[in-house]
Amino acid sequence: MAKRGPKGTSNIIKMAKGTVQPCRSKEDIHKSNTTNDDLVCPDWLNDLAKEIWAEKLEIYNNSQVDVSNHGPALAQYCALEADIITIYKGGESPSVSMISAHRIWAAEFFDTPASGHLKTKSGTKGEDPWENL
Repeated sequence: MAKRGPKGTSNIIKMAKGTVQPCRSKEDIHKSNTTNDDLVCPDWLNDLAKEIWAEKLEIYNNSQVDVSNHGPALAQYCALEADIITIYKGGESPSVSMISAHRIWAAEFFDTPASGHLKTKSGTKGEDPWENL
């Protein structure tokens, strides 16, 4: 059996040498310095979309989902959801492409029942499911 290679070098040493490659890193060296509270609701959203924005941010903060770097995408998601609600309230059905786009945005922001795995903020650690065994 062949001998294994040398142990990997930590990112701290690689950063000091100037040889760090984030694509090969197993550590999270791109931690966000912002929080969800730093997001500002865009002016171009209509009133319903702004309400949806506030509701979604509250939900994300309560479930510790980090969307701090995704403000423009969240704005598009809220605008699309507001448009769909407006169309339904008008007694019509939205187009299939609008529904499909909304499903894609919902999956990206972990708003679907199938997204049971939430992406939590950096620095917070979940409980170890194996510690009680």
